[in-house]
Parts: sequence; structure tokens; C-alpha cells
Amino acid sequence: LSGICVAVFLGNLVFPNLVGGYFAWRPWFYSSFWDPWTYWRVWGHSLAHADPEHLRNNMLLLCLVGPSCEREYGSPGVLRVSLIVS
Repeated sequence: LSGICVAVFLGNLVFPNLVGGYFAWRPWFYSSFWDPWTYWRVWGHSLAHADPEHLRNNMLLLCLVGPSCEREYGSPGVLRVSLIVS
């Protein structure tokens, strides 16, 4: 998950419209339920980050809290909660 977030951030540096076009969920603009990208944007927005500090802070929190959550709930449980919350 961390690697995907870093890849999206770096991809946005190379292609500036990547986050706005494919990862930003704007219900007032992309609200057609017939558009398959709408369903991707509902979940995909959690992979985008505003700046390097935002990405770093999220990765730091994941490194600090993630191992104890995985020990307590297991990898499938942490993944399930991550997907539901995002």
C-alpha cells in the first residue's frame, strides 16, 4: 500500500493532471454512476497526497502504528479496515 501511494505521488510529479483526473473524487463534477471511473475515484482518492510532507507523515504513522495493528488484528483485518475507511 505504501509503495502504491509513493508511485501515485511520483506519477503526479511527472503527469500533473494524474491526481486531479483519476484520483480526485469530486461528486459535483464526476458524479455519473454510468462512468466506471467514478467507482475508482471513490476509493482511489485515498492513494493521492497533496505534497511530500503529507506523504511522509502518512507513511510515518503507518510505520509506527501498522505493526501493532497487524499483530493484534492480522494482515487481512488491517487491509479490510483500510479499504473500508478509505
